[in-house]
Amino acid sequence: MRHPWIAALLTVALLGACAGQLPQPGPQPPDHDWTPTPSPTPLPSVEPSPDCPASGALLSLGEVNAAMGLRVLSIWLVNCADEPVHVDGFPEIVVLDEQRQPLVVEVIEGVEVIARIETLARSPQPVTVLPGQRAAAVLAWRNTVDDVRVPPTHGTFLSVAPGVGVPAQLLEPDGGLDIGTTGRVAVSPWAPAD
Repeated sequence: MRHPWIAALLTVALLGACAGQLPQPGPQPPDHDWTPTPSPTPLPSVEPSPDCPASGALLSLGEVNAAMGLRVLSIWLVNCADEPVHVDGFPEIVVLDEQRQPLVVEVIEGVEVIARIETLARSPQPVTVLPGQRAAAVLAWRNTVDDVRVPPTHGTFLSVAPGVGVPAQLLEPDGGLDIGTTGRVAVSPWAPAD
């Protein structure tokens, strides 16, 4: 090599360029024993969920229990508010078609006209549902065709209100309501479920 000093000079220049591209250390913490403590996360306030209606009574349906033409459907009321909910009597029910239009279906208070079910043969009583607790009622009907000239009724939705004067909620029973040609369903009164 004719000029070894050129190679040494290039090496020094390259090392200097690389050193200029290295990240520089940031500001150093002060020389004392200060340890940051995270601020406590505030606890969420107890408020109704966004799906909780103003009445505090959130309604839902159980599965249809079918046996020998008799159909039984549980209606659940959950108190989703932070105050007690009071119900007395029967749920207000309207059977709707797939376009959510009312069907000509008679809703009878008391399931005894549809079936003799001992556990449901009760008179309406005032029920107080505490926050987080439930009440239940039952809708019963028969899939009976007693007139072949009349097309069977099939409900797709239910409009259910916890009581008179309380806004209704739209519910969809799994599989709908195969009411046949009887044109009637029956409902039991509210009762404590917990």
